Order: sequence, then C-alpha cells, then structure tokens
Amino acid sequence: MNPAFERITGLTHGASVGKKASDLYGTGRPPYMDVYARVADGGEPEHFETYFPPMDKHFAISVFSPERRRFATVFTDITERKQSEAALQQSESRLNRAQEVGHLGSWELDHLTKRLIWSDEAYRIFGLQPGEVGTTYEAFLNIVFPDDRAAVDAVYTGSLREDGDNYEIEHRIVRWTTGEVRTVFHRCEHFRDSTNTVIRSVGMVHDITGQARARKKIQELNQFLEKQMNELALANKELEAFSYSVSHDLRNPLNAIITNIEVLSMEAGPTLGTDGKQAMDHIRQSVDRMARVISDLMTLSNISRRALTSETVNMSEMALAFFHELRATDQGRTVHIDIQPGLTVTGDPGLLRIMMENLVRNAWKFTSTKSETRIEIGVMEQKGRHCYFIRDNGVGFDPKESDSLFKAYHRLHSQKEFKGSGIGLATVKRIVDRMGGLVWAESGKEKGATFYFYF
Repeated sequence: MNPAFERITGLTHGASVGKKASDLYGTGRPPYMDVYARVADGGEPEHFETYFPPMDKHFAISVFSPERRRFATVFTDITERKQSEAALQQSESRLNRAQEVGHLGSWELDHLTKRLIWSDEAYRIFGLQPGEVGTTYEAFLNIVFPDDRAAVDAVYTGSLREDGDNYEIEHRIVRWTTGEVRTVFHRCEHFRDSTNTVIRSVGMVHDITGQARARKKIQELNQFLEKQMNELALANKELEAFSYSVSHDLRNPLNAIITNIEVLSMEAGPTLGTDGKQAMDHIRQSVDRMARVISDLMTLSNISRRALTSETVNMSEMALAFFHELRATDQGRTVHIDIQPGLTVTGDPGLLRIMMENLVRNAWKFTSTKSETRIEIGVMEQKGRHCYFIRDNGVGFDPKESDSLFKAYHRLHSQKEFKGSGIGLATVKRIVDRMGGLVWAESGKEKGATFYFYF
C-alpha cells in the first residue's frame, strides 16, 4: 500500500497489511477476486471501472501480474468524474425533455469537419428517428419544403458571405415518412476565428405549426370580416342615399298638399259641415305627421354623411334651453327639472344638439301622463369614464324590449298613446356610434327610464 492508496481508501498501512480484504471491507467475499485470479493465472492485464458501496466511491482499477500466480492493482478515485458525468447526463435528459415539451430542437454544425449534430427533438420535429439519415446540410435542405428551399439556402449562405452573426427565418418542412407539412422557426448564430472565418454554427428550430395555422385562420377571418364590412358599408351608403333621395322627393308633393289644404280651408272653410271640417283637420294632422317623419328621416340619413367637427359643448345649457322651449308649449304641466351644471363634452356641436334634443323630448313625452314630472340630467363615473344620464319618472318600458329600443320605426307605444315618428332614439344611437361612444337604457314598466351614454 502506498500513501495515495491510504488517502483514497481511508485504510492505513499498519491496520491493513497482513489482513484479508473481506475483513477490511466487510464484504464477506473479497471483491473482484474473479478478475484478480484471471490476471494472476493468465498474466494479461485488465482495466475496469466500478462503484464500491462500502466506501461509496467510484474507482478505476488496473490489474497486472508482476509474476506468475501473483497480481498487483492500481486504484484511481474517479468519484468526482462519475458524479459530474451523472449530473451532465441528468442535465441533458432535462434539456431533451424541455425541448420535447416546447417543440424546440437544437443543432450544431462544425464547418471544419462538416459534421452536423441534431438534438433528439430536432429529429422528432423533422419526423425522423435519431441516426435515420445522414446529418449534413444537404440532408437538412432535402427536408425543407421545395418552395421554401431557395429562400432558406439564400439566407444561410448569405449570412456566411456577408459576415452576418446570425439569421432568422420561418419556413416549412416536409416529413418524409408521412408527407406532412410543418411550419418551423429557425434561428442560427455563427462563431468565427481570428481570420473572421465561420468555424461553427449553432441553431435552434421551433415547431410553430399550431401558431402558423392559427395565424392563417385569423388572417382569413380578418379578410372575410373586412370584405363583409366593406359590403355592409356600401349597402348602408346606398340605403342612406336612397332614404335621403326618397325624403327629399317627398317634400315637394307634401308641400303642395299643405298649400292646397290651406287654400281649400280659406275658400271653402265656411261652407264645410262638421264632417268636412273633421276630415280637413285629419288631413292636416296626417300631413304634419308625414312632414315630421320626413324631417327625422333626413336628419337620420344626414348623420353618417356629414363631416364631423370638434368643439367643447356645454350640454347642461343645451338641455336647459330645450326644456324652456317645451315649457312654453305645455305650460299646464308640473315639471321638476334637475340638471347638473357644467356638463361639458368635446364633440360635434350639431350632432350633440340633435342628440340632446331627442333625449329631452323623449323624457318630456313619456312623462306627460304623470301628474308630476321629474327629470334629472347628470354624470357618474363608470369604469374610469364619465357616463352621462337622463332619468325620468315616466311610463318606462319592458326591459325585454331594451334591444329593440334604438331601432328605427320600432315603437313600444301606439300613436294614440304617444305621438312620434319612431326615429328619435335611432337617431340618438347613430350619433353616439358616429362619435365612438355607447348608449343604452334601463327601465321597468311604470318605473321611469334612464338613458346612459358616454363618448
């Protein structure tokens, strides 16, 4: 035993010489005796590596025979090396698993030896078994989808010529065994020597087939939606032009009817009987209603046609002015108006005036059956926005009808109950939409209504 053996095994010379190995190690039978006996008998040296549990160490053991029937051993402690190898193997196993989970393969090309190494996941991505094909650049190009092959080769060879340090490209591959086409994202980095010659390239290949298919689906959907929107915009434009034309063309004959009714009333009025006068009043009312419908229809069609301007508008003053006009025409009502002062917005003053007039008239009309009317206009915070509202104690509406409330010509009440064209709230919605906002209403039967809007 030399000093090195003592350090490696922890056995001292004095305590070991002359004793049996089985007694020293507590193994019952001397370890590795079959190897030692073979070397002693045959004279041929042997070398092996082993793990020795009693010492919890790895050894490299060389056995030789200095003379017949005798043997000698040289022990080398390789525990640290074995532990490093085990840690490296575990790390490689984890890396392979991570690559498999992430569909991320790696490769390395030695430009001096032309040797290309693929990771296990790279083989899987390409649809191959490790070692199934020769790992060369040419073999890789054969996997690339034919239509993409020139672009892949150009970006790779170009990066070598142009002193590029790296490149990225998305392309398709074809799995030989199944013919399946996959989409991958490729990234490469070059390493150069002192003469600026590329000696090594390291890259990754990421299977992004799922993302590519989803992206293509989104693109197709966006193209379809864009086409639908263009068709809808064209249809709306044609409809608005038609509505404007019809409304404009109806004004002339309607004006002629109004003029002739006035002439007929002045000349024949005294001679008309009760039935004749009632018929004349009915004609006037019908003509007035038609005039209002035409006017509202032209206003509605003009909203999308006019150019927008932007100014600061005081809606409090605007609403108050409308209420003063309504009070003047209906002085017998008891009405309590509560308008929060200083309600200002930035927008098109003309459209805001039309919107406020329709909302104020709507509240005024549907509270007309109440002995005491209460109307409130104010602002509240909702999800970080200034949300404006106009609340009344009128007849309200069934919440089930809220989706139809802003549709043109959709009326929840008859003309006998409440007069109107059925276009007012549709006009409000179109204005709010045009200004990039949102409008909605909440109510219950005989519980009043509240209209909310923001820009």
